[in-house]
Amino acid sequence: MGSVSEIVAAELSRWGVSDVERAVFGTDDPAEIDQIIARFCVSSLGERPAEGLFYRSSAGCVTGVRLDSGRRVVLKAYQDRWTHRFLDAVRVVQEHLGALGYPCARPLGGPAALQADRPNLVVVESWLPDPGLTAYRSPQSRRASAAGLARQIGLCRDMRGLRGLD
Repeated sequence: MGSVSEIVAAELSRWGVSDVERAVFGTDDPAEIDQIIARFCVSSLGERPAEGLFYRSSAGCVTGVRLDSGRRVVLKAYQDRWTHRFLDAVRVVQEHLGALGYPCARPLGGPAALQADRPNLVVVESWLPDPGLTAYRSPQSRRASAAGLARQIGLCRDMRGLRGLD
């Protein structure tokens, strides 16, 4: 852990790729990404990030931060192809699952513009500690994973037809 710019730099160094960062943030400079995230946190959450907890990028960019108050949150920033309608529908599903006791992050905000001059959206979620990756080599672990997925699907059956997920 360290500053947001340090964890972004470490992730970019690890993979040597930054196309997703340029698509999401308009830059691949870790210091600029840190500033963009800090501005968003101040304007949307009312506080600055005190520490970066983790950073990963794939189809979008996800950043875990500890805010000045000590609260930990996760920001998921998306490329511009992810629409407000779709991300709002995802939020509805997460709220539904959480209300039923399914272990998932709770939506805290968004979707909202990450930056005023760019179309990219960000959502803010509660931070859940990562229990670590379990090897799915044993029959028991595969059964547990399949049971969790089946439970999730069952809990979402009445979500069919939700606008935005089509």
